[in-house]
Amino acid sequence: MDVASFVHTGITYYVIKQFDTPGSFVIVLSNATATLEIVRNGWGPDIASLAWQLFLRGIPFQLCIKDSIVPLPHEDLYLKRYSGLGYRPQGYKPNLLDYTAYTNFRDRFLMTGALSDDVMYHGVHLINKRFDETYWDDQLTADELDLICGVYHVATGQTDPNGVENQQTTTISWWPRPVYFEKSGLNVGWWSPACEAFYQRRLSQINHGDATLCTQGQWKNNMKFDSKVPAYIKGAERCAAQILGMVWP
Repeated sequence: MDVASFVHTGITYYVIKQFDTPGSFVIVLSNATATLEIVRNGWGPDIASLAWQLFLRGIPFQLCIKDSIVPLPHEDLYLKRYSGLGYRPQGYKPNLLDYTAYTNFRDRFLMTGALSDDVMYHGVHLINKRFDETYWDDQLTADELDLICGVYHVATGQTDPNGVENQQTTTISWWPRPVYFEKSGLNVGWWSPACEAFYQRRLSQINHGDATLCTQGQWKNNMKFDSKVPAYIKGAERCAAQILGMVWP
C-alpha cells in the first residue's frame, strides 16, 4: 500500500492507494495514529481488505473515488422544518413504543442505503493539490445524522422570533450527536471496550424503560468521561504524524 499526506482546509489527511493497481478507489484518513497502525501491521494488500480491517476495529475512514479536480455547480438542498424525528409538543416524553418506532425508521434508512441523489452529488470532496487530485465521498446531511441519533425537537412553551412559527424548541435525543462523541473521553480513534460498555449500558437503560432522553447540553456533560484522554490522544497524534512525516515526507 502507498501512503501520502496532503493538507485540505488546514487539516492533514492521509491517502492510501494500492501499489500495483491504483484504481479509482482510495482510503482517506485524518487520523495519523490509525494510519501508522495500518503501516505497522501491514494491513491490505488491497483497498477492500484494508477497509474491512478498519471496519472491524471501528476506525473512522473514508472510501473515496479519486478524480481530477473538477468543481461541480452547487444547488441548495431542501431542508425540512425540523430535522431527525421532527417536532413534538411541550411536555413530550418518549417511551418504549416511541423508541421502537424510531429504530424501525432508522433501520429502514440504513438498510436501504437511502442516501438521496442530492447527497451523493454534493458529497464531501477533499482537494489534494499536491497530486492534482480530488477525493469524493458521500456525506450524510444534518437531518440524516439527527435521524440516526434519534433527535426530537420539543416545544418549550416559549416564543422565539427566529424559530419555526415563532416557537422555541429544545432538542432531546436517544443517542448523542457525533460532535459530542468526538470531543469526549471515549474518542480514542477506534471502537474501544469503553465505547462498547457505554453503548451497552445506554441500550440496557432504554430497553428497561430507565433511560432519560438528554438535551444537547446534557449530552455535552455526560460524554466527558476521563478529561485526560483528549490531551493524551492529541500527543499520540502528534508523535504519529512526525513518524509518518519522516517515512513519507
